[in-house]
Amino acid sequence: MSISPAMRRFTLAHPNIVVIPAEALDERGLEPEFAELLIIEGRLSADQVDCLERGTALYWQRCRDLFTRAPGSWFPPRQTNLLIISEQHGIFPYMEPFIGTSSLLYASDLNTHPEYVAYMLVHVDRLALLPSVRAALVCNLSYWFDRDEASRSAFASAAARAQRPDARCFTALADAFDWIDQLLHLPLREPQQDPTEPYLAVESADLYVPKRLQPQVTSLCDAGENAVSNAMQNISSTRLVSSTTLSTAESSAKTAQTPCSTLRDEYLRVIRSTSQNSLSPL
Repeated sequence: MSISPAMRRFTLAHPNIVVIPAEALDERGLEPEFAELLIIEGRLSADQVDCLERGTALYWQRCRDLFTRAPGSWFPPRQTNLLIISEQHGIFPYMEPFIGTSSLLYASDLNTHPEYVAYMLVHVDRLALLPSVRAALVCNLSYWFDRDEASRSAFASAAARAQRPDARCFTALADAFDWIDQLLHLPLREPQQDPTEPYLAVESADLYVPKRLQPQVTSLCDAGENAVSNAMQNISSTRLVSSTTLSTAESSAKTAQTPCSTLRDEYLRVIRSTSQNSLSPL
């Protein structure tokens, strides 16, 4: 596709933000003209473009597969406008300038690994449906059932060196690989025999968590919530130091943190205990 002057301005207008229009990025990768533009203008390196394209391809393949197999708890891949932020401490995580039609990555994400990029896109998509970091983390746990050791190891290594403001959320997720395979899901991971212990049912996710693992799930959600809250506070402080008016910074922080303030209550509503040692649908 040719890049008009108007599209070029749309893509490069902000010195710290690249906007990739929806029609320029899909499972096949970036349109060659856009990839060349971003590299020539010094917005992304060739390696970052490669990481983005490979991560996007994984995202499309896996979301399509999960939605086909479990449409009640998974969603099809979305072709959206993608913002790539180079100033990672200046923009709140999960900002959606085009509500419902945009996703956000940090340029530093593209220095990690395609596995990390793929999950970031899945995470942002879930948040577009459930504006709750706690709920998104839990509902996405079944994403990892079919990921092999190499994929999980690549994600964990990438998470450990990631520089995005909420990076600790995803190191906590990597730690969950120690117990994530003990969860059940209908139909992605059905029980092979009658259960011998009580389970917690995650409504709308078709996920079942052994009750003994409730502390680990809660700890993961706490870590995710704290990572986002700390990121927002740090960004607000940076904006204040940069002479942003106090009222504007406080308003932005309050608006951005509103979901976090209700995440614990929402999580408690999302998860409830089954009355028996049963895996019957609720």
